[in-house]
Amino acid sequence: MSADEEAPGHGSSRRAATTLLPTHRFLTTVVRHTSPFYSVPLHYLKRRGVFLVLLCMGGIAFLHSAYLIPSDNVLLHGSSSSSKSSKKNPFVTLGHIREPPSYGSAPVNGVDEDGFEIVVEEPFAERNKGWIGHRQPSGQGSFNEQQQQQQKGERRLPRTQFDFAASLIHNSEARADRNKNRLVAVKKMIRHAWFGLAPTMVKRTDDIKTKSQRLQVRGEWIDIMDTLLLAGMSDEYDIAKTKVQELTGPRRLSKLALFGSGPWRKDGQGQLEVEQQEPETALDEIQEDGGDGGNDSEDHGIGFFDNVVRQLGGLLSIYELEQSRSNEDPEILKAAVELGDKLALAFQGPNNAPPASTIFESGEVGLNKVLAGKVSLAEVSTFQLEFRQLSHLTSNDKYRELAESNFKYLASLNPKIPGLYPAYFDPKDGAAPEYVASFGSLSDGFYEYLLKTYLLTGDEKFKDLYISSIEAMHKHLISHSQKSSEPYLVLGVYDTATDSLVPKMDHLSCFAPGLLALGAKVLNRPKDLTAARGLIETCFMSYRNSATGLGADEIAFLRPEFSKGKEFEMLPRGAGFYLIDPEYTLRPETVESLFIFYRVTGEEKYQEYAWDIVQAIEKHCRTKDGYSGLVNVMDASEGLTNTMPSHFLSQTLKYLFLIFDDPEVTSLDDYIFNTEGHLIKYPIP
Repeated sequence: MSADEEAPGHGSSRRAATTLLPTHRFLTTVVRHTSPFYSVPLHYLKRRGVFLVLLCMGGIAFLHSAYLIPSDNVLLHGSSSSSKSSKKNPFVTLGHIREPPSYGSAPVNGVDEDGFEIVVEEPFAERNKGWIGHRQPSGQGSFNEQQQQQQKGERRLPRTQFDFAASLIHNSEARADRNKNRLVAVKKMIRHAWFGLAPTMVKRTDDIKTKSQRLQVRGEWIDIMDTLLLAGMSDEYDIAKTKVQELTGPRRLSKLALFGSGPWRKDGQGQLEVEQQEPETALDEIQEDGGDGGNDSEDHGIGFFDNVVRQLGGLLSIYELEQSRSNEDPEILKAAVELGDKLALAFQGPNNAPPASTIFESGEVGLNKVLAGKVSLAEVSTFQLEFRQLSHLTSNDKYRELAESNFKYLASLNPKIPGLYPAYFDPKDGAAPEYVASFGSLSDGFYEYLLKTYLLTGDEKFKDLYISSIEAMHKHLISHSQKSSEPYLVLGVYDTATDSLVPKMDHLSCFAPGLLALGAKVLNRPKDLTAARGLIETCFMSYRNSATGLGADEIAFLRPEFSKGKEFEMLPRGAGFYLIDPEYTLRPETVESLFIFYRVTGEEKYQEYAWDIVQAIEKHCRTKDGYSGLVNVMDASEGLTNTMPSHFLSQTLKYLFLIFDDPEVTSLDDYIFNTEGHLIKYPIP
């Protein structure tokens, strides 16, 4: 806004090339421009009494200037004059001083060396004034405001995210410039992945002829859309949204989400060319072929777990991110409701029974064939966030009631080790006489959603079970590896049949350090943070100690009681662990934990760890049409996997982008990330 325009809520006006400001705003401006501490946050000075001295200095200057400040010394709401010093000028808003909302001292807008236009949008926090969510920053808000919020039923949970605004280190210009450059680099990676993937997806979408093809393509667009939105790639986001509408019509959006999970396989090349098609045409095509596309009559069904966490979570994330930008699309929420109703068919067993693994178009359900009629802990429990949020947004309690019924079932299982549940079991009676327990594959989402459901709802029973599980984890799952110097902390697999701990970790279990750090901050559990620090170092170590700088899918550690000569490939002498599965599949769990650790602790080293991973991915995984996993992290010459799973865009690149982004964007005090990286907004009453 120009200096000639009125600043909303301030009544400012231009008079004879000057700007008349209220006394307190003038004094604040003078202090910032006359004091050697002008770059220090004012609340920092207030706490130390320095502000009183500076206030006197400002008062003298104030009397001298008689309220009048040349307008080229003030930047109102981001506007500046032609003054050469305008880049360092603060801007005045709502009676206090803030630095200009940019990623560094210089604007990022422009065209990069690859010809891509780079536009950095105004930070989310500046677009949405006021405190968002159910927490309140420390030291802010009057007693009356707090009382009013409590009367409205808002919860008071401790602040989760580190107070970046109060940190002198995090507000340094050098750090801002470095983060800006890294942010741009990751955004270019997202662009490269998109422009490599989109032509193939468009071609596959246009060439769909059978149900099986449609089941594979549907939902892949939805899974990546919130990453495009967060990265400010509005054109690409609009393309994805258009293809969603073309496939199913504006009122059949959720049909896109009925698909079988699987990686995107890059089978084509070429320039991105999107053929515009009227939604009615696509809808008519779907209706003509029986409502599901093609002439293949085989009923493939849909997977409950994948469609909850990826597609329902993705739709809710898109809806709420658009809503936060005052651009909500009711058709997206309608699609989420249609999908939610379809997924609700999985609950056809006795009261409190877990959901079925598969839902067929006929309405019948089935169990996981891979597990021989058993169900995994993760697939029957990882929907609490999505179903409860859907009830909140629609004011329809049926989804929450299904989630509540499911929790009663899980709480009644009574595992052999209290707090540690079997990775898979018979859904009829929960039977698992002897079982393995871990925080990795088949189990991870259950423990993750205990804490996150408590954060979302404030329901104490989720917190109690989470604490019980974490205490059992400390006792039965955590151990130290054998190493010549400092031991690694290992989050292993416990076998109740032999009453022993197997010291191995799959990559999926590297989500646990972030979960522990989040819980430690909210629940004031210092020992959890200590364990989390050890585990995140172990997870990153598996990257650092490999030849490519990337982490293997599964590793095993040595302990004193384990004999030598294991039939695993060992890393260089002294590394302290073996490779069970040397493949790197672009997984997100380690970078997810690095992101959470940085947002919770504010410690810069976690950004550095993430940047090392960014560079390793660029060096070893980048191809001409996107990115690919590696066959062996110890030997890049063994080649690529030629697959780019959906989690690379929906999670890995998203977390790598956000760790260098403005921390107030998608603050952990405003959003919860579901297990597939989709955002769920606080609060739920």
